[in-house]
Amino acid sequence: MKRIVFAISLLGLIVSCKPDNNPVQETVPADAVDLGITITRKDGTTYTLYWAKSNLSVNGLCANPEDHGDYYAWGETEPYYSNQDPLTWKNGKTAGYDWASYKWCKGVGYLLTRYCPELLTEYWSGTDTPDNKTEFVDYNYADDAARARLGGKWRTPTDAEWAALRDNCTWTWTTQNGVNGRLVTAPNGNSIFLPAAGDRGGASLYDAGSYGIYWSSSLDAGDPRFAWRVCFYSDDVGRWEGFRYGGMSVRPVWSAVDPDKGGVNVVLPDDVTVTGEATAVTEWSVQLAASANVPAEAGSSWENGFLVSKQANPSQDAQARKIAANQGGNYSKKVTQLSSETTYYYQSFFTLGGETRYGEVKSFQTKKIAAPNIWNTNFQFTGASFSANVKINTETADLPVQVYFLWAFDEEKYYTLDELKSGACLFYATLENDVATANLYQSNPIVYSDVELYFGGYHSYAVCVDVWDKMFFGTASTKPIWVSEPASGIVDMGLSVKWRSSVMPGFFAWGELNYKDAFTSANYTYKSNPSVLPLSADAAHQYYVEEHWRLPTAAEFQELLDNCPNIYWGMYKDTHGKLFISKKGTAIFLPARGYSANGNVSHFNEQGYYWTSDIRSGNNSYAKAFVFSKTSTMVSANGMPRWNGLSLYAVYDENTH
Repeated sequence: MKRIVFAISLLGLIVSCKPDNNPVQETVPADAVDLGITITRKDGTTYTLYWAKSNLSVNGLCANPEDHGDYYAWGETEPYYSNQDPLTWKNGKTAGYDWASYKWCKGVGYLLTRYCPELLTEYWSGTDTPDNKTEFVDYNYADDAARARLGGKWRTPTDAEWAALRDNCTWTWTTQNGVNGRLVTAPNGNSIFLPAAGDRGGASLYDAGSYGIYWSSSLDAGDPRFAWRVCFYSDDVGRWEGFRYGGMSVRPVWSAVDPDKGGVNVVLPDDVTVTGEATAVTEWSVQLAASANVPAEAGSSWENGFLVSKQANPSQDAQARKIAANQGGNYSKKVTQLSSETTYYYQSFFTLGGETRYGEVKSFQTKKIAAPNIWNTNFQFTGASFSANVKINTETADLPVQVYFLWAFDEEKYYTLDELKSGACLFYATLENDVATANLYQSNPIVYSDVELYFGGYHSYAVCVDVWDKMFFGTASTKPIWVSEPASGIVDMGLSVKWRSSVMPGFFAWGELNYKDAFTSANYTYKSNPSVLPLSADAAHQYYVEEHWRLPTAAEFQELLDNCPNIYWGMYKDTHGKLFISKKGTAIFLPARGYSANGNVSHFNEQGYYWTSDIRSGNNSYAKAFVFSKTSTMVSANGMPRWNGLSLYAVYDENTH
């Protein structure tokens, strides 16, 4: 709930408790309560305002003062539901009390179709100027739920009339027939009870019994997405604004004549608002000062603040930013989210009863953003993460900062900084304001998870720092990741055996020499149970011409795992897998080809399964396997069923003949 709390103050109307001096002879309804308040209009005539004894329902006034009644969006004459218990939405209102259901907009609050001041065109959906309507009387009460339900001269009270009730009566939190609410007692001894009926938002009913929220008929002229309400808790009564789509209570009023539009009979002096100086100007913010000489009779139904624009006359600029202050005397407001190196014009304003006065137009220019110092070094990959040490230092502590990595991959070339800046890259955002505080200095490594690496090519990087609205770039860096395979097919990883540069094609059952289309326990042919697969049953030894090739043992796979400081998950030639980089900088890539069983390939591009030459201890139906996924790598002692089709990767052992 957006709450702007006003202290209970003098009425924004001329109010007295004397009889009408220009009475209109008309019969007052039996359900109307005279609280003894007479209001003087701008033309000098007066009228007595009568308050209904109970809340509004779809069938008229509720039978009892403590009945909650129905809930209405502002400017709509029917609830969004056809039944409250069980809650049943009407056609087109299934979103509940939300902009999507609201009658006077196009699905969102900044596309209004009714009730919008001409100055605020950014909230208007049409191509023509806004309707400049701010009260139900402007459309002859066609959108007033009280008039629609009760007829006659019943209507929803204006914001100023609610102020009259607040300022001239005693509001007591109490319980009446088991219902919480406020007993409002007038000086003449008469009273009405306002139940704490809560409010509806979306599909929910909020806090019935804890607070009451009642619509006025008055738009918030400073932000037409909102209308004014009176709200009360057990310890507070105030004037707050609320989104027009909200489901609120309505307490009708009756008067023989219509209220004034705006409702305030006050002449604004020329010096009601005076524009002050702009101080503390930075690259993106400023402190604006002004003063307001609020007339004593203005009550609380006024608003003031600043208009800020890039145009020389802010009051004539429909896109001018409106900065609310709602303060009398000397006041100031900090304005942020400005563009750097830009001239802005500003002036104070004061609005009462639909009439606005403006202060003198003044200007200021925001500062230039100083280029930050950027160091980006030591790009690293760890598993599926990418990190870099980045240092950023800017001169202004409160500037919003974001840091981006610019990253590109190519199989044959590095990208220059200009190429990265032109868009040949991927962006990964990090280092928001909550990280870059104080002097905006960050030296710890910045880490991105789940980065897709591409092997067999060149990775290019740079750092981009967005300091509010200015972009600054560090120098480009490069890192090759296993650029090419050796022509010999032999890779020296600095281990006890050398490794093949690529995987063998196809899948094989353990101990079988031929590739098959389907792998089942029924068509498995190797019946021997050696502890280590002999060369005669080693498909890798039989496949390669040179006799030194064979399958790795489980211990040799473990040696590879233990002695590669960098093991990355990524993609090579359109296949995912893991790259093992040795301490010497040499590398091999094992694709994640899954495994084949019963005519199906499982976990392709997700997991890798490779036979070792070792049988499983204690269960000769299985052989040990080297298994990995994106997040784990291991030599599986339990292994896989020997009849499954797994991938083969060969080692070069000069002692093998």
